[in-house]
Amino acid sequence: MSGPGRYGAGPVAFLLAVGLLLGASGPGPLSRGPSEIPVAGPDVGPRALIGAPVPGAPPLIGVVEQTVSTTSDALSPGNNPNTLNPRGPQILAYDPGNGKLFVAYDPIPVSGFGPGYAGGVAAINGSTGRLLGDIAVGLQPEDVLYDPDNGFVYAVDWRSAQVLVIDPNTDSLLTSIGTGDTTDPVAIALDPIDGRLFVTESSDPGGVMVINGTSNQEEGFLADADGPWWDLYDPANGDLYVENWGGDNLTVFNATSEAPVASVNLTNGLPTGATGPMAYAPSDRDVFVPVLDQAAVIVGPNNTVVGTVPAPPDSGGYWGFADNPDDHGGVVLASVWGGNRVSVLNASADPTVIASLPVGGWAEGAIVAGAPASVLVASWDSDNLTRFNASTLAPIVPFRLSTSPSAAAYDPDTATMDVALADADQVVEVNISSARFERSIPVGSDPDALVFDPVDGEVYVANGGSNTVSVLNATGLVGTVPVGADPTALALDPSSGNVYVASLGNSTLTVVSGGHAVATFPVGNDSGPVDLAFDPSTSRLFVVNSNWGNVSEYDPASGSLLGSFPVGQGLDGLALAPGNQQLFAVDYANDTVSVASAASLGNVTILPVGSGPSAITYDPANGLVYAANENDNDLTVIDPATDAVLGTLPVGYDPVGLAPDGPLGALYVVNQLSGSLSVVATGSNEVAVQFVETGLPTESPWSVDLAGTIARTTAPTLTFYASNGSYGFTVAGPAGYTPRPAEGSVSVAGVGLTEPVAFEANTTPVASRAGAAGPGVTEPALVAAAVGLLALVSVIGAREIHRRRRRPTSGGTASDLSKGGWSERPAAA
Repeated sequence: MSGPGRYGAGPVAFLLAVGLLLGASGPGPLSRGPSEIPVAGPDVGPRALIGAPVPGAPPLIGVVEQTVSTTSDALSPGNNPNTLNPRGPQILAYDPGNGKLFVAYDPIPVSGFGPGYAGGVAAINGSTGRLLGDIAVGLQPEDVLYDPDNGFVYAVDWRSAQVLVIDPNTDSLLTSIGTGDTTDPVAIALDPIDGRLFVTESSDPGGVMVINGTSNQEEGFLADADGPWWDLYDPANGDLYVENWGGDNLTVFNATSEAPVASVNLTNGLPTGATGPMAYAPSDRDVFVPVLDQAAVIVGPNNTVVGTVPAPPDSGGYWGFADNPDDHGGVVLASVWGGNRVSVLNASADPTVIASLPVGGWAEGAIVAGAPASVLVASWDSDNLTRFNASTLAPIVPFRLSTSPSAAAYDPDTATMDVALADADQVVEVNISSARFERSIPVGSDPDALVFDPVDGEVYVANGGSNTVSVLNATGLVGTVPVGADPTALALDPSSGNVYVASLGNSTLTVVSGGHAVATFPVGNDSGPVDLAFDPSTSRLFVVNSNWGNVSEYDPASGSLLGSFPVGQGLDGLALAPGNQQLFAVDYANDTVSVASAASLGNVTILPVGSGPSAITYDPANGLVYAANENDNDLTVIDPATDAVLGTLPVGYDPVGLAPDGPLGALYVVNQLSGSLSVVATGSNEVAVQFVETGLPTESPWSVDLAGTIARTTAPTLTFYASNGSYGFTVAGPAGYTPRPAEGSVSVAGVGLTEPVAFEANTTPVASRAGAAGPGVTEPALVAAAVGLLALVSVIGAREIHRRRRRPTSGGTASDLSKGGWSERPAAA
């Protein structure tokens, strides 16, 4: 306790040691703060159940617990779907202070500048991938740049002829700098020495506008009549390089004198022109310049062409380059024009391709950002950002920047939800327990339906745009099966593992077994099959025929029609309640659900539901039926025992698909327009009990013991599910922090509840104050030490005593970014 040097030497240390030893005979061991919570192993997921159902209590229709956003690959608490829908991402900038990405997006419709046309800048949390804001900056932003000197983000908007200044702290527009009505600003570069900004203006008169980064006012203009496009600043010699699409050359300005010093021919007279962003290799001060339809060129520090970059033979050349500032060897990233990939080059006079990174359609901008560093690529026509580990170049799940989820299926083997992204031609795995996307798997065009086969652990995906079914397992895509035109629905026979595929385009059913199509039979000329339901008790298959307005029953073994019953002309979904063999068919046009006996195909009952019902499912966790109402953004809940509507549940925008997770008690709702999954707790008599912490640094571990069930996490929220009753709890956190409350009880009475927990950092104790014992020192020990000090004073008189106190170790601060980068923190456990 009092090792040499802590309080000084000689009699001071001796007497204090005697006093502390006398006090050490007090009550029990020395007091200690909370222990570190072990974080090894998985945290308890959202299905942590406690308590038992209350006898005779009515079943709950469900509680919306959280939203899984397919546009941000993370979870968000509560019913708060993400409504940001940026399209056409182009160029990226990174703010390391806030850990944010800023993406300029340019959603040009094929037909031109139509109504509602507008671009913008999306602000994205660089740690979680969550979209934070959508900043309107005009009509067509072409470039975006972060200025570390003033902390602003600049966006260059071509069509509105402005440079927009954005505050990255608030994701809001601060001011705009006009560039004239005909100047067409295209790109922006920064001189980090004096903070000047250089904006290329492609129209007549062409040139480069010089902006003072302190005042955000124009302070000069560099004339350039050859159609300036992109620019780049060389910090080594203070030169500004300007691509000229009109003159097929590169103008070099001295940034200090603002005078042109060289003109570099890029094409040897070929009328092709420079195309996109340039990159600077600091190792040898070379500039990489993309030139469409031919090899790009490398310009050396003497302003001459010193090398070329051969274009991939199956592409239209390189669209643009980006340098890796963390790689001092000069690795350069090249966006391939029309090639849906990025080439990684070593920066030399004779560069070679180190790797080829597959990305979404039409790769535009690329950047290296974050800690640890990631390569991010903006894909214009697939509306996403793909990211790779900058060291290993291994792919990481892309950020979705569009609203494409179309269907989902639960995989109990891996406890993940597989989600089809229709406009990305992918299936992503959402791990609900760890609150993150695990991986993405490319499938066919326009995936529109999924089903999980528990026999072989495979997921089948109907690809409406490519007339195929993709077969996935734990390793990824394992097969592709050709089927009929426009497959839109799947059903599974769990005993045989046969998968039935309804093809809307040619009104057929295909039987898939063992990864192969083994049979095909018609379901009626132009009947329009849109959904299927298989009855395992009778081995019968039911088909919703949207064009005929009926439901048909088939023997799938022979393909023979057994019967049908009329429902309505707007059919869009079908579900079977196995308890009483009832069929539920949604009628989108008439806002109803038709209920019929699966045995007799009769006794049809019409139930009114919400506007535009498009999907329906039976939940085995509570025996209820849920219909998704697209236009009302909610679910209608039906009790099949009484054919009664029990109520509605609000979900995300445009719910188009439903996927229960079996007996675990959750229903996942695919919200297409909000790009999300709503997670609905449907387990009988179980509601969410959420503990929400504040005060802990990011990634700090903490835990809650609720009635003997312990959940641990580094996220701000811990979620339990409990039936009605009272439950005691205790809270533990990391060393140096005290939870308030540390213990207590919660009472569940049919609705979810939230218990806030505020962690307080332990402060340095004052030893002379009553009850203020420091870490590891008991009050009796302090009293004895005080006695020793008095004895010391009486011996040595007015001799000064010098002490050095030990302060509690800090638990870190929220500004500590060493654990940031791309390792995301779950937003809900």
